[in-house]
Amino acid sequence: MTNKLTANKEFEQKPNQEIEQKFIPLFPEQLSNWREQSVPIEQLYMSHPSEEYSLRLRESFTASGSALYTATLKNRGETTQDGLKRLEIETEISAETYAHYRANDAYPVLQKLRASPMKNIDIDFYSNGEITVESEHPISLTSFLGRHPIALDERTGDRSVDNEHRAHFDYRKKHDGEETLQPLEQFDAALSLAREIYQYHISNRLVVATIHGRSGSGKSTLVREVAHELHETVPRIITLSTDDYHVGKTFLEAHNDGRPWQDWDAEIVYDLDLLAADLKKLQKGESIATRRFNFITEEPEITGRIEPTGERTLVLLEGIYAGSNKFDSIARVRHEVQTPLATSIGRRLARDFSGERVNDSLSSPEVVLRYMLENAEPAYQAQKQ
Repeated sequence: MTNKLTANKEFEQKPNQEIEQKFIPLFPEQLSNWREQSVPIEQLYMSHPSEEYSLRLRESFTASGSALYTATLKNRGETTQDGLKRLEIETEISAETYAHYRANDAYPVLQKLRASPMKNIDIDFYSNGEITVESEHPISLTSFLGRHPIALDERTGDRSVDNEHRAHFDYRKKHDGEETLQPLEQFDAALSLAREIYQYHISNRLVVATIHGRSGSGKSTLVREVAHELHETVPRIITLSTDDYHVGKTFLEAHNDGRPWQDWDAEIVYDLDLLAADLKKLQKGESIATRRFNFITEEPEITGRIEPTGERTLVLLEGIYAGSNKFDSIARVRHEVQTPLATSIGRRLARDFSGERVNDSLSSPEVVLRYMLENAEPAYQAQKQ
């Protein structure tokens, strides 16, 4: 019967989506036999329960005892009659990547034992004696309970049985009630930043303001909002991106001995020296070329020129490397968009797979998730040191 069910296409979850139900046993002793079959799992949470996305790294073990490391991104989803329906993107990561983030004490950790008596059914045992049963398909649950008549109380959507909440609760217990990874309160950043910029604009012919942050953090959106706030009071606003100074696929592959380039967030990808030189030219009243990176051809293009005028000018520069120290002597205002990592990844995935940008080397959500953890985030943190 089980084989027939698992062969049924209707039985399978849709790609990048899960439907989950959670239960607690009314009589925990009914599940004690499965504890002996369980394997240890450690989960590292890199998100806060208040975020729109959850990001988890996991260390688990195969039946042969070899370690397996995965990363999973989920949104908060919606509760339906079949369970909690939500986005789920999972990818394997390296042991080195897991160890890199595991060394950071800011990330809550959850440890448990897990038994999987059949496909789509997991039983988790926690150190405090609690047990949960998790089902990823109602047909699996029906089949399991048909073989094992266990009394269960459904707790789908209950925060008390959510593993991210458990991990954060344990973290607070160990740190005298201190929260971790809590996102900063979102005030009207555009209005506040516009006011700060305007104070410099009053007494300077040209002001450079930089806005940097993780990929997917909302930098471009903030630039548009600031420009909108200032468009009636600042005669001329020029927006630039570090993407405009991308050196291009041809250069990078030549630098990489002809091999395809993979690390799109490395500093070498952007000609920051040329960008700094252009900003200084603008400050001197000189013209510069207008540049644009073509996301289809993956090559830079010169599309025109920015000519000097007699008007007071604001230059808004955004990008993951807009916070580089190469612009310290040029920029009057520096601002970091501090969107958390999980939310940034979720937003980047939504952008990249909407057709807005194309990158053949980052061809699936799973590849992007792994890339963000193994390449983009370490590069972002390195420039802040």
